[in-house]
Amino acid sequence: MHQYKPGERIGGEYKVLKVFGGENQSGMGVVYLVKNRELPKPVVLKTFQQSLSSDSKNQFISEANAWVKAGAHINIVQAYWVREITGQLFVAAEYIEPDEDGRNNLTHYMSTGPLLPEISLLWAAQFCYGMDYARSRGVLVHRDVKPDNLMVDKNASLKITDFGLAKSIKSEEFSQKQGRCAFRKKQEFLTFSKTTTGSAMGTLPYMAPEQFIDANSTDHRADIYSFGVILYQMVTGNGYPYRIRSDSPDIAAEFYS
Repeated sequence: MHQYKPGERIGGEYKVLKVFGGENQSGMGVVYLVKNRELPKPVVLKTFQQSLSSDSKNQFISEANAWVKAGAHINIVQAYWVREITGQLFVAAEYIEPDEDGRNNLTHYMSTGPLLPEISLLWAAQFCYGMDYARSRGVLVHRDVKPDNLMVDKNASLKITDFGLAKSIKSEEFSQKQGRCAFRKKQEFLTFSKTTTGSAMGTLPYMAPEQFIDANSTDHRADIYSFGVILYQMVTGNGYPYRIRSDSPDIAAEFYS
């Protein structure tokens, strides 16, 4: 798939201002900050680095449309539309502008140590408000709850993003190139391995056990598990409730009994 550079135009109408992720920087996705003469402010266009099968395209459109239909909520990054432009699928979403220190997601805030208890409680409550609203609008499960997908705006409000996008991609479409486990920057683990039961999909440190067996059959309880890991990180200064191993290519995490 073509990766655009700043200054280029997507479909001749969306001028690229910045590029986030992409080749050698992220697992599957790439995000473009773009502007258009008809838009009052910049938006982000999210897409994938590789071409998708027809089934995955249809699933992506379905999941993105569910996110779009969820509408506006203070604790959800709003999605505006999903469409195909020059052969690539894009979902347009609200841009969360960084603060004066360049922070706009939970990963940034947790990188400097434990969060204040009152901040952890506030963002935990806002996560629950956002997920409860999304569920009421038909978005039943996220399946990739992680700090990078929890944005924080300039008002210090937590906003959930990327509903359903990870689970719309078939694992075999990435397994040949990426292998069983692909390692991203910041030692974040992604898996696209195919199991005998189904497809495992998500971000390894935050995946519920049942997500390793068959991601398609998981429900909101997997999101609760994922946010439990995040809560542990928030109060411990980015620690995990298990040991991350780097000595084995086949075992990414060892859980304490």
